[in-house]
Amino acid sequence: MKKRWVVIRFAIDLLQNNYDIRTVQELLGHKYVKTMMIYTLALKGCFKSRD
Repeated sequence: MKKRWVVIRFAIDLLQNNYDIRTVQELLGHKYVKTMMIYTLALKGCFKSRD
């Protein structure tokens, strides 16, 4: 599994466990909330697993 998928999975797990998107943004070191859109899309099932 590539590093970015580990990060995405981590972010999704946090969001699924009701962490605030701003908190997740800070933990991942993203400057802009727009960057977090990939995680919200993944939560909605827009991406298929590449495992």
